[in-house]
Amino acid sequence: MTPKKPQILYSPMLASFGGGSARGFNPGGGDLYAFSSFTFTNAGQTGRTGPSLAQCQSAYSGEAFLSGFFTMTTTGYQKWTVPRTGDYTFIVKGAESGASTNQGSVTGKGAILSGFVISLNESDVLTLVVGQTGPTVTFSGGGGGGSFVVNGSTLLLAAGGGGGGGFYNPDQNGQNASSTLSVTNSTSSQGGSAGANNGGSGGAGFSGDGSNSYSNGGGHDFSNGFEGGVGSGTSRANGGFGGGGAGGAGTAANAGGGGGGYRGGDGQQGASPWSNGDASTNARDTNVTAGTVSTNNSGHGSISITAPT
Repeated sequence: MTPKKPQILYSPMLASFGGGSARGFNPGGGDLYAFSSFTFTNAGQTGRTGPSLAQCQSAYSGEAFLSGFFTMTTTGYQKWTVPRTGDYTFIVKGAESGASTNQGSVTGKGAILSGFVISLNESDVLTLVVGQTGPTVTFSGGGGGGSFVVNGSTLLLAAGGGGGGGFYNPDQNGQNASSTLSVTNSTSSQGGSAGANNGGSGGAGFSGDGSNSYSNGGGHDFSNGFEGGVGSGTSRANGGFGGGGAGGAGTAANAGGGGGGYRGGDGQQGASPWSNGDASTNARDTNVTAGTVSTNNSGHGSISITAPT
């Protein structure tokens, strides 16, 4: 009797939080499935929580990897199985922030990491976190979520989200993600600080929640689901999924939340001199070949992957 080929979708190894490798499920050799390139998105989801598995399956309908090579065990953590061994090219975009409709402040743009090359093995399971925009509301905009590529527990790439814009002063425009690129573990991946004077909440870093500000929440890190921070009331926005910080009330002005990133961005100050603090940062693993970094992404984040030729 010919043994049946095991089905990877229900493998206990794929049900683990960290993902990692699911080797040994392709005894016949060759690619696990046909794949040339694809862009993973927010699948139509908005706000502080990521998309569900059902939303992703609907948005990605017809893709070959849906037949046993794509799953989700934590909301918004898209687990994709690598179809063959080789060098894959990535474009990773962090999300734009929100701003104030009353003052008309400008949003902060997310980072774009282009042309980064990662050597992957067949059956590696990557966790893909796609950042979502921080909402624009009456007073204080939410921080944009960062986007992250993780293999098991190893962070491979992080693209920062934009910092939110505030209300009252023209200097309270949102802050773009940083254009600098760190090597993981060479600098801190902590959460951002809350802005002084009850300012905006901090965005999450990869391994640290953002700081809360008064009754407005900082963004949550990778181990805590990368949810955006919770704002107090409809006029102070939640942060975007991917660790964006919530907007703050301020003692003299409403202030935007920090963006999620490798290190989370700081929230805006709630009084003069209206400082934005440090922007969210970007990072790559030491084994990832660096490409270029820009800071002009508008809208939600995304992760584009191109297979080796």
